[in-house]
Amino acid sequence: MSVPVSTWPLPALLTPPPPERPHASVKLPAPQYMHARYYTDVTNAAAVLERVIAGASAAEPFPACALINPAVACGFPTIVASATTRALCAERSPGGRRTHSLYSEILYNLHGGRGLSAALKACGLAPGLRAVLAVIVTPDPTLDPEVLAALDRGIAGTPTPVAAVRDAVDMPTVRAIWKLDGDGEAAEIDSPEAALPYILSSMSLKGYMS
Repeated sequence: MSVPVSTWPLPALLTPPPPERPHASVKLPAPQYMHARYYTDVTNAAAVLERVIAGASAAEPFPACALINPAVACGFPTIVASATTRALCAERSPGGRRTHSLYSEILYNLHGGRGLSAALKACGLAPGLRAVLAVIVTPDPTLDPEVLAALDRGIAGTPTPVAAVRDAVDMPTVRAIWKLDGDGEAAEIDSPEAALPYILSSMSLKGYMS
């Protein structure tokens, strides 16, 4: 049985004015949707990574997307949707984005540190990875079938329901990248549900606190 792509609407980045007080000069951003495809038993992570790094110069460029290590997707889909929304906000703010693309910004937001290299290493695709979560953002609630087909051709793995992402989350990794191993309440965190509020709080303050 085929596994469908999972899609979530992302929060609006601008609240439209009420009908009784229209503002014709306000250009509202199009609604955005997050599409996720989860692959297990992946056998070609290294080859996919090479294509991603090659970008447009690859013989067959890989579809633009965030390729996420599911070990860090604590509280999926909330954590990834939050990282994606923050990336969209940064993209629409002059000088707001700290990385070279929307998708690298998502990976950057999934890590508690400020270094992009550390974020890509911990949260992104790596050679030998056996499970990959692919995320694509579009203004269309339906993912283009050609893009989906390109993903399925590119990743040698088994499309798996995204509910299984929870089973791939590695709490020691999550605790390490979000610095949840200190004293106090954070030291008691032992599940994705318990970690999620701390992570979302830290993510919202990333870049604003020293």
